[in-house]
Amino acid sequence: MKYTLPLLLWAALFTACTQDEADIPQSHSLLELTASMAEPNTRATSDGTWTGGEKVAVLATNHNGGGATYTYTASTTGELTPEDITKAHYWATGEVSKSVWALYYGDETADNVAWNGSSSFSGTWSVQSNQTGDGYQKSDLLWAVKSTVNAGNQANLTFKHQVAKVVIHIIDNDFTKAERNKFEGMSIINYPLTGRWEVVNMSYPSFECSWVWHENENSIKPHELGPQQIKRNGEEITTFASYEALVIPDWAIFDTKVFEFDFEGYAPFYYTHSNDLTSWGYGDVYTYCIEINSTGAVTVGSVTQGNWGDGGSYDLSTQ
Repeated sequence: MKYTLPLLLWAALFTACTQDEADIPQSHSLLELTASMAEPNTRATSDGTWTGGEKVAVLATNHNGGGATYTYTASTTGELTPEDITKAHYWATGEVSKSVWALYYGDETADNVAWNGSSSFSGTWSVQSNQTGDGYQKSDLLWAVKSTVNAGNQANLTFKHQVAKVVIHIIDNDFTKAERNKFEGMSIINYPLTGRWEVVNMSYPSFECSWVWHENENSIKPHELGPQQIKRNGEEITTFASYEALVIPDWAIFDTKVFEFDFEGYAPFYYTHSNDLTSWGYGDVYTYCIEINSTGAVTVGSVTQGNWGDGGSYDLSTQ
């Protein structure tokens, strides 16, 4: 089932052909566009609704065989309308179909994005190092693969995440209860904030971004969820604290320190990733149940991987 969800903040206007007002005869009709998500709860926002005014960049072929990229604005019901009516996608007389793609690019401008007609597309993307506030929403990257629409019809653009989501639940135990007031938070550490992505064959209907290099290793302060109700061993419990973060995919995490937990008066507590998961992949959510004790041991009770909608669909082995 597809759900209409928000594409927040500012979109990017990519290097593209221009479409002069003279090229848009009054007899031409505007290409109608809507946007939806491939799975529920897939946006960074929690309520899953359009607020209106969100912007995306829409790429489409035109009547002369070329292509252009224009900025469109979302309404509260999901329709996309051009920000500038003279810079929009229209149906030309006799035109029978168009190919349409789109990208949500956080609130960045995409001066470093290259689009080669309908054959390739590439750029760099950075997640925010501080995701405690709106940095979480600004870290999302969404790509809508090719949609072919016939003249007179509406084009629906189905977006999917091109970053990974990590959720960390800290289990409440004797140690966290005793040291609750000393807890200073957690971080994802030694992890790249920037990566380069490529779409090498835009004409292939299901082809999405691949990540080809990473840089700028640093720490990420995740978005705090507060205590959450979760199920553990069939029992519903309330966590000590829970967090979520958006990360660049496909960076090696096996046998490396990935999480740091800080308590006043204690040396940092670290979780070293030691199960068979080698990296976090785009479009998936990885949920960790972590337990910390006063000896410095940090153990993971479970790691769950799944789609963005339900927070995980199958367990990964743990050690």
